[in-house]
Amino acid sequence: MLGAPIAGLFFILVPFVRENFILIALALLGTNIGMALFRSPTIAYLGDLFDPADRSTANGVINLMGVLGGAVALFGGGALY
Repeated sequence: MLGAPIAGLFFILVPFVRENFILIALALLGTNIGMALFRSPTIAYLGDLFDPADRSTANGVINLMGVLGGAVALFGGGALY
């Protein structure tokens, strides 16, 4: 659960460090690491939380939400920049 706030914090830092390429890269790296910390346990618990018949649908929803979140971060970051 710590991954989401970490990702949010680093994502908010992106427009404030836009003058320095190294700091932008570090902010984006922190965002990606935070999202990985949040998403990995979600996928790992998939087998425990859902019946075998529903796992494929649940995996599809998790992947869809990951793609939508990545798109929002990409376009949101572009707008902030």
